Amino acid sequence: MIWFNVCNLFIEDENMAIAKKINQIVEAFELWRKNRVSRRSATPQALRQQAVDLLEHCSSSKVTAMLRISGTQLKQWREAVEPSPTSSDFIRLPGQGAREPVANEHLSVELRLCNGAALTLSGDISQAFLVAMIQEVRS
Repeated sequence: MIWFNVCNLFIEDENMAIAKKINQIVEAFELWRKNRVSRRSATPQALRQQAVDLLEHCSSSKVTAMLRISGTQLKQWREAVEPSPTSSDFIRLPGQGAREPVANEHLSVELRLCNGAALTLSGDISQAFLVAMIQEVRS
């Protein structure tokens, strides 16, 4: 039986990755401030992009407070900078002893949601159906 706990499977790992990313960006801003030539030095484009990318995970007020920038700066950067692709894009990696997926396999799948609800499926379930179901639950 395949069992998915959607809350733990996706949210905990994602929150840890986001917290690590935020800390790295805050440290990058602090390092730049310590090493810049003058207080009027323009913020590097890479740091601007990182600040804008944080808006996917945090409110603008939290971003400005964490990075010690003004709301006006962040707004201008957001308007001028295209957000970069997220690091959560799926990349298929070959597993040890990986095999080609079979179109339909007889499986038993139990999906438990954060609210305590459970969904059990069994029978010929395609990999595409499972992926679509998990993506729908995550959204």
